[in-house]
Amino acid sequence: MLKYGYSAFSFKIIVFFESSSSLSEQEQRDALISLEQRYIDLLHPEYNILDTAGSNLGHKMSEEAKAKISASKKGKPSHRRGSTHSKESKELIKQNNAKSKQVFVFDSNLVFISVFNSIADAASFTGVHRWKISLAVRTNINIPINGYIFRNSPIQTD
Repeated sequence: MLKYGYSAFSFKIIVFFESSSSLSEQEQRDALISLEQRYIDLLHPEYNILDTAGSNLGHKMSEEAKAKISASKKGKPSHRRGSTHSKESKELIKQNNAKSKQVFVFDSNLVFISVFNSIADAASFTGVHRWKISLAVRTNINIPINGYIFRNSPIQTD
């Protein structure tokens, strides 16, 4: 609107959304976003920046906008400063980490010892450096390292 001026646009109410006291605030929000998405899909508005209602996924912020946001945060402490995650939260973060790799640990006689949710956990348990475990898991070769064999899957026995 700033580029073309207000007079180049017209505003029309295409639907009236009446909130319901029987719905929770989240249910009302979901219903409103669903309605907005229906009209975005139906009308394909030319000047709509985003394709998905309620989401800014796919939106590319200008360098100028990024610089303004950065400048506004300079000298201010992080919103996370002074807070810590609980042990339960840390465990959930570990479990849901897409980069985590399950590590199956065997002794040198191929007897199963344990399975770990991450290379770091396996390293902590065995005392073997993480990069050695990472290499062993990637290659999946049964070569003992400090008496342990590391794999990304169980060993198939015939």
